[in-house]
Formats: sequence, C-alpha cells, structure tokens
Amino acid sequence: MKSKKFVLGMLALALIFGLMVVGCPESGPELDPLINGTWVNDTYGQAFEFTNGNFEVSMGNLLAQKGTYSTSGNNITMVTTHVHGNFLNTIYEESEFNNAFYSRSEFIALSMFDGRRETPDFLNFVDGIFGAQQATYSISGNVLTITGTTPEGQSTTTFTKQ
Repeated sequence: MKSKKFVLGMLALALIFGLMVVGCPESGPELDPLINGTWVNDTYGQAFEFTNGNFEVSMGNLLAQKGTYSTSGNNITMVTTHVHGNFLNTIYEESEFNNAFYSRSEFIALSMFDGRRETPDFLNFVDGIFGAQQATYSISGNVLTITGTTPEGQSTTTFTKQ
C-alpha cells in the first residue's frame, strides 16, 4: 500500500513538474469563425477582410489599414497596426508616402519630419488611427452589421459577404 502511495505521489509530482516546465497552453483571443471572409459596403466603397484574428481594410479599392481583432460575445475589438501609404496620399495633400504599409512609429516619424504635422493635437489624431476600436457586431446569413461610436455619435454600417 505504501509503495502505491509513493508511486502515485511521484506521478503527481512529475505531472506538476511537467506542467511547470512545459506550461499550459495559453488561450488566445476569442475569435468568431463566422466573421472570417471579405465583407463589402458598396455605399462607402469599404471592404473588410477578416482572417483568424487579422484584418485588412480597403477604401475605394485602395488598401487603407491592417491590424488585429478579437471578438467576445457580440463585441469586436480592432487594433490598427499599420496604415497604407497609397491611402495616406489621398488624405494628405502634397504627400508622397510609398506604396507600403506604415507602423505607428513610421507614420509619426514621416509626418513630423516631412512637415505633415498639421495640428497641435497630432498625437491624439495618431492615437485615433492606431488605437483600439470597439464596436458591437452581428452576423445574419451573409450580412455583417457593425455598430460603433464615432465623434458624431452612434454609427451602424452593414456589409455583405463576398
């Protein structure tokens, strides 16, 4: 009986040691598989491509931004990690961003040193682009509805899956 307790004790210690060394797998962000795919809003010429926690946004056939997203219940959080130069060229007059994605720090560096810093609230503007955006969403068939808060108030946009 003593040897069985000893063996069980050793197995328990081995299991604990193994979990400490190898670790338990961490769960990643919650992702709704139904949101994967390309969603288009023809009214605004906007398209979202959601792929397993990553997204890209196009505006009028120009890549605009990319980043990461997570879902929880009917909430979605999107964090822009990069903005695209071609899209920035449509926002900034007389700018010459390259045909490439720019991180937050690259965008700030180029904007500050190339005379693109237009207001004293520039960093707040940058935070608005690169900060986490939270909204609610629902999917019904091939229709995605996203409702979020904008400076003008509540905004609801509907997309169709392509």
